[in-house]
Amino acid sequence: MLDQHPLASQDHSHKTLDYAAAPKKTPDPSHLQLTYTSIPAGSAMSSPICPMPLGEIVRDMLGKEKETNPVKRLYDDAFKADIGRWIASCAVIGLSAVIISKHPGHNLLTASAYNLAVGALHFFALKIPVKPQGRSNPRPPIWYILILALSTLMWLAALTVIFVLREDIDAYNESNLDKRRTGFVGDLSTGAVAMLDNLSIACGCFGICAFLFCVYQWFIVHYIYSTRFKKTEMREGYRKIKKIEPPTDGPSAAV
Repeated sequence: MLDQHPLASQDHSHKTLDYAAAPKKTPDPSHLQLTYTSIPAGSAMSSPICPMPLGEIVRDMLGKEKETNPVKRLYDDAFKADIGRWIASCAVIGLSAVIISKHPGHNLLTASAYNLAVGALHFFALKIPVKPQGRSNPRPPIWYILILALSTLMWLAALTVIFVLREDIDAYNESNLDKRRTGFVGDLSTGAVAMLDNLSIACGCFGICAFLFCVYQWFIVHYIYSTRFKKTEMREGYRKIKKIEPPTDGPSAAV
C-alpha cells in the first residue's frame, strides 16, 4: 500500500505535466492576417448598384487628381461631349454606308447620303480647339458658338430626314410585292427590307445621340455665360487650359 502511493502520485503528476505541456491550438497568424486584409478590401469596393464612375477609374489609372477649377472643369466636359459626338459620327458613317450599299429607294438613298456627309464632316472634328477669350473672360469665342450652332442644325436635319424618309422602305417593299404578283422578282427580299429598316432606325438613333451631345454643349455655354466666376478661378482656369506653367517667383506672383 505504501509502495504504491508514491508511484501513483508520480504517475498522476506525470499526466498533469503532460497535459500542461501539451501544445495549445492557436490560430494561424497567416490566416489572421489574410482575414484582416480582406475586410478593408471588400469594404473599399463600390456597390454593384452604384459603381465607380468611368471618369474616376480613368483618372486613377492615369494618376491624375480631380479637377477643382470650375472653368477648367466645364471646358473638360465640353471636350468629353466632342468625343461622344465623334463616336456617334463614326457609327452614323458605318450605318449610312451599309444602307447605301443595299441600293434603297431614291428618298432613303438621299437621306443616307446626307447622314454620311454629316458624319464624315464631324469625323475630322474630334476636338474643337476652344479656349477662353482671356484671363478675365472665360467665355468661348464667337466662332465656337457659330460652329456649335451649325453642328446642331446639321444633326437635327440628319436625324429628321432618316426617320421621315424611312417610310420610303414601306413603299419600296410594296413595289417589290407588286412585282412578284405580276411575275417580276423584286430587288430586295422581305428579310433584306426588314434589315434595311433596322439599319435606318439605328442610324437615326445615333444621330439623336450626336444631337444630344450638341445640346449638352449648349448647356455648358449657357452656364459659362450666366455664371459669375471669381477672378482667381478665371485666371487659374485660363492658365490650365492654355497649359501655362504656374509662376514660381513667390506669393506676390501668384495667379
